[in-house]
Amino acid sequence: MKIVYLVGGFPSLSQTFILDQITGLIDRGHEVEILAYHDPREGQAQNAVRSYGLLEKTRYLRYEGDQPLLDAGNVRQLAPCLDADVVHAHFAAKPADIALDILKKAGIPFVLTAHAYDIFIQPDAPALRAKFLAASKAITVSEYNKRYLADLLGPDLADKIEVSYLGVDLKRFPWNERAPGANVTLLFAGRLVEKKGVLDLIEAFALVCARHPLTRLRIIGDGPQREAAAQKAQTLGVGERVTFLGALTQERIAAEMQRADIFCLPAATAVNGDREGLPVVLLEAQASGLPVVSTRHTGIPEAVADGETGLLVDERDPQGLSRSISRLIEDPALRVQMGRAGRKRIEARHDLGAELDRLESVLAMAAQAIQDGSGAARMGRYYAEVMERLELRIREQGQELQRRNEQADGQARQSAQSLRDVERRLEQKLQALESRQSQDARKQDERAAALSAAEKELAAQMKALDGRQSQGTQALNERIEALQSHVKKNSGFIRSVKATWVYRLYKTIRPGSS
Repeated sequence: MKIVYLVGGFPSLSQTFILDQITGLIDRGHEVEILAYHDPREGQAQNAVRSYGLLEKTRYLRYEGDQPLLDAGNVRQLAPCLDADVVHAHFAAKPADIALDILKKAGIPFVLTAHAYDIFIQPDAPALRAKFLAASKAITVSEYNKRYLADLLGPDLADKIEVSYLGVDLKRFPWNERAPGANVTLLFAGRLVEKKGVLDLIEAFALVCARHPLTRLRIIGDGPQREAAAQKAQTLGVGERVTFLGALTQERIAAEMQRADIFCLPAATAVNGDREGLPVVLLEAQASGLPVVSTRHTGIPEAVADGETGLLVDERDPQGLSRSISRLIEDPALRVQMGRAGRKRIEARHDLGAELDRLESVLAMAAQAIQDGSGAARMGRYYAEVMERLELRIREQGQELQRRNEQADGQARQSAQSLRDVERRLEQKLQALESRQSQDARKQDERAAALSAAEKELAAQMKALDGRQSQGTQALNERIEALQSHVKKNSGFIRSVKATWVYRLYKTIRPGSS
């Protein structure tokens, strides 16, 4: 079969289950093409991406605007895939949108696989139902998910949804029985987001270290909670015992699992409703012989047998988590027992080969369900659909352009009238200003004439004052001269009077003197 995989990002380190399906189907002789919306880059380091030449098989679409079908680049990218026998759309979000919008109308059968965020975060039930109805077959990864979808979308869809557990490449994750030791290593692997519970794990780890100080925690993954997780480890005094490894390839994750003693994933429902589907990393850990400590969350109890292959606690329970971890640290024999049981469970229920058998069967049935499966017919339907939408878009744009032109003409007429009104008001203001300027000029001339007359009057008054001052000075001088002359004439008389008054004063003081 020619199979097209329609995914969000490819290649991605956090979605290696898609890579496993693609390489497994290629190994079985199928031709696989990949359509994706973005390139995460990080996943290019995986060996399988290079060895299978998957980047050369990948085409990237743009999902912009309300009609991505009409994007010229998307038309070119989609065209070579229209002769596919079946399309497998992973996630009921953008991949399912384009499968519904384009591929179904072009007559290409598609299988839809729903996982977690795509159905749990603020689900649009009518839109999801339309996607599931349009799909030839629907797959989900746990019985929990199937019950949830039946409740959300209607029980009539239950028969259309098939549960297919994700598989593990048992050769890549070989079983390894650990030798008991005092130094126990805990391992976490997953994106550092709320639903993975990494903050709860660090809190539980701090409680564990109080009793088992030689224990270490290694964290694989990256994401928005990395800084908060590192800060919490420092605050709780266990920062030196926690190692953040970042995002790793499958090969390096497998190597870390070989060195670890206990695998921990305390998943929990996030505030925005996001949840786990069925974390494949739990299957990989059990395949590697690791006992698991996790939570009773969504499909996890279907993957981990509580008390047999691991220990499950309630969500957001660091105390319970620490007790379960401590129990395994203190009982090496129980760790070995659970590790062996976990490997057997994965071999029996989650072998990648068995998963590929089921998937191959579903894809084949979907491909056979379409009566007209010829590439030419599909190409014709696809381009007919494109042309129909283009013609509709052109008509709509023409009508919109005409409406805007009419609106612009009306606005232009209003603007012209407004401009004439402004010109008229401006002319009136100019006339008023000229009138005021003329009046101001006359007033200024009158003030200048009055000022000149006042200056002349002041000059005359000053001249008159100067004349009076001159006359007064002459009269004063004459009076002074007359007074001086009078004093000279009467100086003898004054001296006689003065002598008489002196003699009288003396007689008064000394009355007996002669």
